[in-house]
Amino acid sequence: MAEHPSLDELQDFVQGVLPAERAHRVVAHLLRGCMICGAVLIPEVEAVFLEIPDPLEDPGYDDAIDRAYAFQRWHGPAAMKQRAKARKALALLEAGGIERLSEAPTNLKGIAACEALLERSWALRREDPHQMVELASHATLVADHLSPKLYEPRQLADLRCRAWSALGNAYRVTDNLRLAEWALDRAAEISLQGTGDETLSVRLLDLQASLYGAQRRFSLAFELLDAIYVVHRRRGDDQTAGRILIKKGLYTGYSNDPSGAVRLLTEGLAMIDSKRDPQLTLSAIHNIIWFLMEGENFRKARNVLWENRWRYTRHGGKIDLVKLRWLQGRIEAGLGNVAAAEEALREAREGLEKEDLAYHAALSSLDLGGILLRQGRAEEARTVVLEATEVFLALDIQIEAIKAVLVLQKVFTTGVEARIILDETTRFLRRIEYDPALTFSAWFL
Repeated sequence: MAEHPSLDELQDFVQGVLPAERAHRVVAHLLRGCMICGAVLIPEVEAVFLEIPDPLEDPGYDDAIDRAYAFQRWHGPAAMKQRAKARKALALLEAGGIERLSEAPTNLKGIAACEALLERSWALRREDPHQMVELASHATLVADHLSPKLYEPRQLADLRCRAWSALGNAYRVTDNLRLAEWALDRAAEISLQGTGDETLSVRLLDLQASLYGAQRRFSLAFELLDAIYVVHRRRGDDQTAGRILIKKGLYTGYSNDPSGAVRLLTEGLAMIDSKRDPQLTLSAIHNIIWFLMEGENFRKARNVLWENRWRYTRHGGKIDLVKLRWLQGRIEAGLGNVAAAEEALREAREGLEKEDLAYHAALSSLDLGGILLRQGRAEEARTVVLEATEVFLALDIQIEAIKAVLVLQKVFTTGVEARIILDETTRFLRRIEYDPALTFSAWFL
């Protein structure tokens, strides 16, 4: 947000009644270092949250001392022991799942169990997203039932915020955006009760930006990412700042600016240490290749792919390797190498189906149908395309996408020469995945 928030907005923000979307933008504005709004906000925070009693007169002063010692038990000398317990709990969880962790000794439950669940949930984000959700959900249950009598309440709120943030992110990964928004809003509410730790606040904004990206609300995502980038640059954390630029580059490509995407992705890639995060490096390079291809720079896309193919084998998962074949197929098609394109697209379609990525498998089928038409194999193309339309219609897709699929289905059912409508429909279905505001009539007229 370029303008300063009003005093009423700042007061509502402190009271926790400002709508979530506006609250995220206020936080982003403050994180950019606005001294004016910071100065206005301080007395508002003091008026609502801070009562500073005279310790000689306040009977609750001893309670404050007790809370200070509780803080030391959590984050002071005992922290190493707590981390050791969490590692043991994680080992049980990895070996036997939630059932094994539930049978753990008492000293490995509570905080240790919550930390283990959060760690394991994050680790499964690429291999088993649904298990990621289950583990994060259990983490919120554990965190919400920890006794505030045993732990400093604000630190406990921070842990609960982390758990709910993890659950929101897990829902986003599984494309359950409604529940993702609910969980992240819950995390934001809980964060107001916490310590105000900047790292936790920035992490929550980062996840909110990812949700905005998934919801295709790119302007809001860009605002948050710009604010987060400033914080990490101020800290001298180029690794994380580079990751933020990579994410912004991805969303820039989704918003139909492939050349801008390549520029941001390349800039972000130059800031990170590939040895520290080889998977992030692979993701950035994959998307650079993808958007080079989307910009019809096929030869350069193929060169970058061949230079970095080893990264897929060494650092990629099963889905990464399948997407590599799809990418290869589309690049070869753009270069006019129809035989190589057909082989790669058939393998990609099979792999995407095996991984239950039905929408993308159907898209790859349309790509394959286009290659078959270019070879004059109209009947084979017709079979492949009609099978794909049935898959699309069985999915929960937008009404505008359904309109496009029905037209494509009708054209191919009647046997009309349909290469142009196939190409345009494929492009439309690929774009509407990132731009829900697209309409069938505007695209095809």
